[in-house]
Amino acid sequence: MVTADRFPLGSTTTLAELAGTPHPRLALLRAHEPASWLPALGGWLVTRRDLALRVLRDTDTFTVDDPRFLTAQVVGPSMLSLEGAEHARHRAPFTDPFRPREVRERFAGFVADEAARLVETVRPRGRAELRREVAGPLAVAVVAESLGLVDADADAATVLSWYDAVVSAVSDITAGRPANPAGAAAFDQLRSSVEATVTAGATCQERVAQYERWCGGRLRGLSLFARGALGTGALTAGDPEAARAHLAAAFAMAEEMGLVNPCLMPWIADLAKACLRTGARDRAVTVADWLRERAVATGLAWAAAAHARCRVMLARSAEEAADWLAVAERVHADQESAFELARTRLVAGEVLRRFRRPSAAREPLLLAQRTFTALDAVPWAVRAEAEVAATGHRTAVHGNEPPPVALLTPQELQVARAIGEGLSNVEAAASLFLSRKTIEAHLTRVYRELGVRSRSDLARCLAHAGVTG
Repeated sequence: MVTADRFPLGSTTTLAELAGTPHPRLALLRAHEPASWLPALGGWLVTRRDLALRVLRDTDTFTVDDPRFLTAQVVGPSMLSLEGAEHARHRAPFTDPFRPREVRERFAGFVADEAARLVETVRPRGRAELRREVAGPLAVAVVAESLGLVDADADAATVLSWYDAVVSAVSDITAGRPANPAGAAAFDQLRSSVEATVTAGATCQERVAQYERWCGGRLRGLSLFARGALGTGALTAGDPEAARAHLAAAFAMAEEMGLVNPCLMPWIADLAKACLRTGARDRAVTVADWLRERAVATGLAWAAAAHARCRVMLARSAEEAADWLAVAERVHADQESAFELARTRLVAGEVLRRFRRPSAAREPLLLAQRTFTALDAVPWAVRAEAEVAATGHRTAVHGNEPPPVALLTPQELQVARAIGEGLSNVEAAASLFLSRKTIEAHLTRVYRELGVRSRSDLARCLAHAGVTG
């Protein structure tokens, strides 16, 4: 039996010591009881690196595949709670993309920029709770970036709230209480967002694969457009690494073919964005410079507008972003492309919001949202709607309490509209570029939020709120 005599330091260690400033206590344990039993945790704590590695590598003696594993009770089995073949199956998709070299190439620029932005937000105060205001938001921003989440609900603040809910549920179990159901609900939302990301890129890939089966890549010009489509689709689906590979290949094809008309490369600004999001800022600047040169040489308004959008993306300050947005809007006035103007406004709103200028971001985002909605560009409208909500904008309502519909997230509202207008789950999934399971998960939450029990009740509720006709 484990006794206090064998582990005097561990037996007197409290949760408060570990939750507050744990480093002095951990250093003491590491020096005198590197493998210690802590009654406060109800388990062993290994604090010395060599011993921790022995535990991790000796799967015959030590295991995480135990029904008492707390996190698994909330989120279900994962690579953290499985051994052997099942552990390998869960781990395999992450092995190659997250090797040190790949991580540096893909995330170094993003992490540096995001860390600098977070520090700048707290610098004026001269003090901050670093875990909550810097380390936590930075971690979830990197997770959202690495997963490429395209779900409109999946901004960094929302992902952090999901993490908090899961941790809270695990803490409940640790304390002997029933787990807060918000933890399982948060994990369900994360899973739905990942499913939406996976689903978003499928249709484009299937169509390009069909073209390649028919033509075998023999038509060089069509192969160029196929690569461009795959790249733009990957960027929309939240995979900037794949987008950069496809679009860089398309650009190389264009150069080999001697193409110099930027209008034949409508994805060129997407190449700049993919480069920027994968940490290749210098390459993004080069693409923007190429667009500027072609705009001057050809006098084409589209090239000038695409160049202005790139400069908005590359802006080092809110003022620079606003100046280039003004340039873009003047250039767009000379061409009929509502969709392209809306994309530029969306980019500008995103950049301004990152620079903590929500008021300045709100107008371009609202204009972009209205255009995307009018064009029935659903994925773009959902994304713009989420950005608008992130600026703190709320549609004006009468009375002191918002109507139930105002409590829905942007994507829940999109799903509710689709179902309220008579679409089946399968049809709604197709129209919103989501999986059927994602639709079902959102619909369950919609019913709960609105207090309805049937599709007819939902339709009446939406009509009464003015959301549908």
